[in-house]
Amino acid sequence: MVSCFHRVSLHCVSVVSVVCLCRRSPRPSVRFHVRRLPPTDTPIEVRDRHARGLVLQVLPSGRKLWPVRYRYRGTQRRLWLGEFPTLSVAKARDAAETARAAIRQGGDPAGDHQAAKAAPTDTVAALIAEYIAKHVRVKQRGRVEEERILNVEILPRWNDRSVRDLARREIRALVEPIADRGSPIMPTARSPSCDAC
Repeated sequence: MVSCFHRVSLHCVSVVSVVCLCRRSPRPSVRFHVRRLPPTDTPIEVRDRHARGLVLQVLPSGRKLWPVRYRYRGTQRRLWLGEFPTLSVAKARDAAETARAAIRQGGDPAGDHQAAKAAPTDTVAALIAEYIAKHVRVKQRGRVEEERILNVEILPRWNDRSVRDLARREIRALVEPIADRGSPIMPTARSPSCDAC
């Protein structure tokens, strides 16, 4: 009985000394504990008590990542801030607070980050490149001239614009001056079904 009490009291003394150590110099001890977190078979997540939503995720490979969890319009979202040795505990807390400020104002930092990373596929340049690859370069006649017209007349004006943002009046404003100056009509390949007509 006495030995059990002795163990408990030693345990309490060691916990008290650790808590006191943390109060004197919190950053080195937190950094020390983060470095010592061992990887397991499954990813583990340790929440930070100082920054709301900040989590340290330890992967089985040993990598330690800083995500911030939050809710946006009823769905759980996660913003990845960085990796542990590169992004220190203090910097991760500052970045989490910055993200939380954007969230409080109704923003979605993870959605904004994804939108910035995603390459827009509905731009005029992307659609012209796809059209040239699939249709123009397959033709035998007129392919060089058609590609030149697209590159000279359309791309300089609407290169990075979304097709969804274009209005009919803008398309007319582009096409009508080309037609008014008397540009020749592009030759079209005759389809085999027209020969039988």
